[in-house]
Amino acid sequence: MQLLALCARDDIRLVVPHVVFRESVRSWKRQADQALKNARSEVKKLNTSFGLDAGDGPAVGLVDVDAHEQYLEERLEKVGAQILGLPALGTPERLLERDLGERKPFAASGKGFRDALNWESLLELASEPGTSRIFWVSKNSVDFSDGSGGLHPDLLEDLDEPEQITWISTIADLLKRPEFASLVSGLSASPKELEDYLALALATAGSGDGPQTTDDFIRDALVDAAERLLGQSVEGGYAALERDEFFGDLDLPGQVEDMTVDHVETEPDTVQWQVYESFDGTTLLIEATIEATLSFEGFASKSDALEPDGFVVREWDWNDHVSQVAFDRHASLKFQVRVEEGVGVDYVEFESAELT
Repeated sequence: MQLLALCARDDIRLVVPHVVFRESVRSWKRQADQALKNARSEVKKLNTSFGLDAGDGPAVGLVDVDAHEQYLEERLEKVGAQILGLPALGTPERLLERDLGERKPFAASGKGFRDALNWESLLELASEPGTSRIFWVSKNSVDFSDGSGGLHPDLLEDLDEPEQITWISTIADLLKRPEFASLVSGLSASPKELEDYLALALATAGSGDGPQTTDDFIRDALVDAAERLLGQSVEGGYAALERDEFFGDLDLPGQVEDMTVDHVETEPDTVQWQVYESFDGTTLLIEATIEATLSFEGFASKSDALEPDGFVVREWDWNDHVSQVAFDRHASLKFQVRVEEGVGVDYVEFESAELT
């Protein structure tokens, strides 16, 4: 949200490679399909286990990938972000030569086609007149980093100047850099500015009872968003290659697989918020947190369940091999909130959970 605000103010140029955009759409579809599967499973449980007529659950065509892709593209374009096409110089012959030469971002196994296309996009950007410096944000340290926080030597060989492209692991790390910290510090708005803005936004939305207070408005949005985490899948356990991007800071038990969020108990009085920016005269960006107790359920091998470590056994004989287990975490949930004049809350996006 901070990067979107800086882009809308023309403080930075925000560029999304074609591959990254397509991967984002695919990731959204996977998560939406999983949420749909979870919802149907719960509906089936209501029908079979509780004897309730809950119908068939969500419609089959509910996950509309084309509509989401158009929505995402429009949102990025609205703030001036640029979605690149495929790199013209990333020809099959050029990529094959790089692959056979075992030059990063290709691995010795040949894996890395999409990473290589991303790198070719960066090289094209670096060659454009007026491009001074590029910050490439990617968690892929294996294929882009030298292991010490810089670009891999294979990639540096492609640059006229070593400082043309700087590799950064996360957006949080990017915003801490001196080049961005000063820009971000100028985004905050005062509570009075937020009160005035929300009064206008909600009054325009046609609320017959008049606008809520700022705290009430944000609290209600966060409580609702936190409850929607129910059924959220969590990556982790023995099979995970890297920690879950949303819940990875919660010290998840490594023996538990196929984890999902089973219950959320929010603490509305703990809400804190900060305004990033309002732009176009109609849009407000807010970062907000709320504390909550999250209950997770998952499965552990029966050998691990004999002496539970960090979890409790809910059902020992789930099947011949595993037990159903559960555990709780008290966490601070971080959200990004977008408010549109005449609409109210446009969306609330879950960002992360941290132990408290």
